[in-house]
Amino acid sequence: MNQADPIRHAYAQWVAAHGKRPASIQEFAAASGIDAADISSRYASLRVIEQTVFLDLFLETLRRLRSSPEYASYETAQEQILALMYTWLEVLGQQRAFLLVLHQEEGLPYQPEGYTALTAGPFRQWVQPLLQDGIDRGEIAARMALSQWYQDALWANALVMLRFWLNDRSRNSERTDAAVEKLVRFTFDLLRPNALDSGLDLIRFLIQKP
Repeated sequence: MNQADPIRHAYAQWVAAHGKRPASIQEFAAASGIDAADISSRYASLRVIEQTVFLDLFLETLRRLRSSPEYASYETAQEQILALMYTWLEVLGQQRAFLLVLHQEEGLPYQPEGYTALTAGPFRQWVQPLLQDGIDRGEIAARMALSQWYQDALWANALVMLRFWLNDRSRNSERTDAAVEKLVRFTFDLLRPNALDSGLDLIRFLIQKP
C-alpha cells in the first residue's frame, strides 16, 4: 500500500486495529489526529478511502510484475494471469486484517460501489493486452462479440479468488493457492479454441456463398 499518503495508511491501520470501520470521518479524524477538513477535502467518504487503499494494493502488484524478470519470461496469457493472481494475493496479505474487516461487514465484494470498485478499470486495462496477445497466438479463441467479455470473466475470477482467500483458514492459505491454479486453468480451458469453435467455423464455411 502507498504509505506516502498518511490518511490511507492511518485508516487501514485504524480499521485493522479496531476490527470495525469508524462511524464517520469525524471519528476517524479524532482518533488518528488528522484534521477532518483535510480528510474531507481529499476523500468524499470513508468508502472512497477504502477503495483507494485496495487500488493501491493492485498498483503495487503491477509494479512488482513490471520489475520481475521471471514475469517477463512468461510467453502465455495463462502464465501471466496466474502470476498476476499469485502476486496480488501476496501483496493483499500485507493488509489482510484490514480487508477481513471489510469482508466481514460487507460479505461479497461484488457491489458496484464496494471497496473493489476503483480497481476494476485498471485490472481490465492490464489484462486486455494479455488477452489480445493470447488471441493473436491462437492460445485464446477469437469469438467475435464474446471476446469483449473475457476481461469481465477474469475480473469475476479475481473477485472469487478474493472471497475464497478471505475465508481461507488453511496454513499459509494453501487452499487458496490450489484454488487459484484450478480457477485459472478452468477459465483458460473455456477461452482456448475447442470443438465448439471448430463446429462454428465449419458452419460459417458451409453457409458461405461460393
